[in-house]
Amino acid sequence: MQDSISFENILDRLKKSKVKIVISIFSIVALVMGYTLIMPYTYMANSSIMPPEKASGGSLNSFLQNVSGMIDLSGGGQVDSRSKLMKSILSSRSVAEKIYDKLELKDNILFKENEKQDVIGFIPSLFEVEVEKSGIIMLSGFIATGYLPNDKEKLAAAELSYKLTNVAIDALNEVLVEKNSSTAKNSRIYVENEIRKYKIQLDSVSTELETFQSTNKVLALEEQTTAIVSQVIELNSLLTETKTKLNLAKIQYAENSPQITALQSQVDFLQRQSNELQAGNNDEFSISLNKVPNLTRKYLELFRDKTILMNVLTYLETQKHQEAIQEEKDIPVVQVLDTAIQPRNKYSPTRGKILFISLFISTLVVLLLFLVLSYLDIRKEIAQ
Repeated sequence: MQDSISFENILDRLKKSKVKIVISIFSIVALVMGYTLIMPYTYMANSSIMPPEKASGGSLNSFLQNVSGMIDLSGGGQVDSRSKLMKSILSSRSVAEKIYDKLELKDNILFKENEKQDVIGFIPSLFEVEVEKSGIIMLSGFIATGYLPNDKEKLAAAELSYKLTNVAIDALNEVLVEKNSSTAKNSRIYVENEIRKYKIQLDSVSTELETFQSTNKVLALEEQTTAIVSQVIELNSLLTETKTKLNLAKIQYAENSPQITALQSQVDFLQRQSNELQAGNNDEFSISLNKVPNLTRKYLELFRDKTILMNVLTYLETQKHQEAIQEEKDIPVVQVLDTAIQPRNKYSPTRGKILFISLFISTLVVLLLFLVLSYLDIRKEIAQ
C-alpha cells in the first residue's frame, strides 16, 4: 500500500477530473458574463478647465488667490493651490444643488425615484476631479444605469454624463461669481455705512462752522483781516497827520479858535473810527483785531475738519461705485479648455476585460480547489 502522496499522484487524479474542471471554469465564466448582461452600464464624459489666472485686486481670481493663501491646500505653488481650491468647490453642496436644479434631476428617469436631498448628497460622487502639475483641472462625469437597462435608460445615462460635466463647470462658475459678488456687496455695504457716518460728522462740523462764521462775522478771515489792517493803517496815518496839524495850530492860534476846534473834531472822529474799526464795531463784516489769533485758530480747526471729512467722503463715494460695479459683474471666470461631449460607447462594463479576468481567476480557483480535493481523496484512500 502506498504510504506517501506524490505530486504525480495528484496530477493523475486531476487528469481524471479534467472534464469537471473545464465545466466548472466555464460555468463560472458563463455566470460572470451572464451577470454583465444585467449589470448597470456606466457612461463617462471628460472635460478640462484652465488653471485660474493670477489677477489684480478686486477680481474673482483675486478672491481665489486670497482664499487659497489662507488654506493650506498643497505644498505646490499658488496656481496649484487655486486649482485645488476649485476642485474642493466642485465637490461642495452648493455646486451639487445647482447641478440638481439645472439638470432637473427630479424628473430624470435615473433619479426620479430618489429624494432630492439624497440625490444632492450623491452628486459629488458622480464625477472625479484631478489637478495636473500644470494646474489644469480634469473633470470626468460618471453616470450609471440601473440593472437590466433598456435603450432609453442607456441613452439617458450617456446624455446625462456629458451634461453633468458641463453643468458642473457652469455651477462652479456661478458659485465663484456669487462669492465674489457677496464679497463686493459686503464691501459696498460697509462703505455706505461709513459714508452715512461721515456725512453726519460733516453736517455737524459744517453747522458749527456756519454758526462760528455768523457769530464772529467771519466770511474770509484772511481777506477780512487784511482789509481791516489796511483800513486801520490808513485811518491811523490820517489820524497822526491830523494830530500833527492840531499841535501846530495850538501854537499858531488861540485855544478856542475855529481852526483848533475843527481840527480837534477831526481828531476825535478819526480816533473814534479807529477804535471802532479795531474793536470790530465798524460794520457787520468787521471783526476785532484782538480776537484775530483765537478766531484764526478756531476757524482753521473747523475748516480743516470740514476739508478732511469732504476728502474722506469723496474717496468713499469713489470706492462705493467701484464695489457696486464689481458687485454687478457677472463675467465667466472659469475658462473651459475642453467641453464634454456625449460618449458614444459605455465606459463599463467592458466584457472583454471581464472575460479575461474571470477566466484567469476562475481557472486559478478551480484548479486550486480540485488540487485540494484530489489530495484529500488520495489521503482518504491511503488511510483505508
